[in-house]
Amino acid sequence: MNESSIRSIAIVGGDIAGWTAAAGLANSLKGLDVSITVLELPDLINVEPVQYTTPGTLAFFEHLGIDATELVRQTGATYRLGTGLHDVSAKGDHRISAFGPHGAMMGFVHFNHFIARAKSGGQDLHLNDYSPTAVAARNAKFCISDDRAAPPIHFGLNLNTEKLTQLLSRNATLNGVRTARSRVDGVRISGDGRRIETLLLDDGSQLQADFYIDCSGEDGLLTGATLGVEYVDWSHWLPCSKAIGVTAKTPHDNIPVHHCTATDNGWLLSTPLQYRTACRFLYCPEDVGDEAAATEVRDYLGVDEAEALAMNDVRSGHRAAPWHLNCVALGAAAGYVEPLDLSTLHFIQSAVLRLAQLWPASVFQPELAAEYNRAVINEFECVRDFTMLRYIGATWRSTPFWKRVASSDRPDSLENRIELFRSRGRVHLDEHETFDRDAWVGAFLAAELWPAGYDPLLDSLDAQQLQQHFTRMKVTIAQAVQAMPGHRDFISKQLALPHC
Repeated sequence: MNESSIRSIAIVGGDIAGWTAAAGLANSLKGLDVSITVLELPDLINVEPVQYTTPGTLAFFEHLGIDATELVRQTGATYRLGTGLHDVSAKGDHRISAFGPHGAMMGFVHFNHFIARAKSGGQDLHLNDYSPTAVAARNAKFCISDDRAAPPIHFGLNLNTEKLTQLLSRNATLNGVRTARSRVDGVRISGDGRRIETLLLDDGSQLQADFYIDCSGEDGLLTGATLGVEYVDWSHWLPCSKAIGVTAKTPHDNIPVHHCTATDNGWLLSTPLQYRTACRFLYCPEDVGDEAAATEVRDYLGVDEAEALAMNDVRSGHRAAPWHLNCVALGAAAGYVEPLDLSTLHFIQSAVLRLAQLWPASVFQPELAAEYNRAVINEFECVRDFTMLRYIGATWRSTPFWKRVASSDRPDSLENRIELFRSRGRVHLDEHETFDRDAWVGAFLAAELWPAGYDPLLDSLDAQQLQQHFTRMKVTIAQAVQAMPGHRDFISKQLALPHC
């Protein structure tokens, strides 16, 4: 190991971001002589009561040796088959933005062109009917099947944040991660200004490391306050600047999704866990006061638990350089996108895996930092554009909040995606996409952004045979889902099984 090799890492912040980073790096860097210390900040709390994952992020837990069944056991999790969208494109409209494919390819033609052609001919076909995952979600069904003849169900999880943090902490500790607990009184920068050298703690001690990971929250104790890395603000595009939430005992929500409901003044997010439901209201203080926001959350859940309400400021955007000098920002310190479809856990896991893949052989490798920053920012931008499609779909409302949204500009990247899709149903995918082609198609159609035409290659195929094929597919999916156990029944049986 050379003189400038990284021998020690200090992770500042002991919330979900800090312990996800600790567990991920402890497992990824096992073959290296690198010590990891998590400095838990006494005032730092998990502001999101639940985390909801995509199917892809489950691979992160597998990397830690934790499978989906254990996550369900340990965190009170339920399965998530996508996002339930309510009152978005119209009052009373309910649809599932499901994981996985819809329909099937027709030669070189994607299925959404079949739907678009049907609409142009006056047929009202629903994308959800041709997705096993969407149909299962709509009917509160779920199974994990090894039967290749059965249609696959694509799933993530809804997880209790505090219990998940504890699970990750145990995993990291078993892999040698050490813990300290203190506030940071000061940060010492090296004489040449090229690195963070030492953290000065309020108990009089010091914490020194070769590499630092800033998981200290939105203000970014290291990245923002100390190193002065600019925060690129997206609040003009994603305007909700406050969140209020509660986790309460409610009648079981059997639908295995994370719910996203458009309201007159923002978004209500509801996520069912095994024994409780977590709800957050995202809003603009200029449109609705905090008391009114609290009432809206309570009314939505049908409970009155004032003492359980938690309120915090939020701001969509990202650090201009999440990796700067010898410090990487993760979690809210790196950026935030309104969690309509994704919680912050996705960004944290993605960043940790990317950091492990680009792990530097020495402290000063600016080319790796530049590549990391490019990839992380690209991912943030892609999710921002996807989230803005939810906003576009809900601008039929006439309240001041939605009038401002409707009159605001859009990023060029989103305008280009919309123009491409509306012209002929094409989908542009960037290098670091979180959502696949089917997800983007569903988001466009949920926003009522229908293409003006369809792929002309579709007309080279026999229309009657296609109609018959997809009619049979719809019936086969419905029959297969009907035979599945209920979502809650599946979990109950899973919990009753003995531990391996």
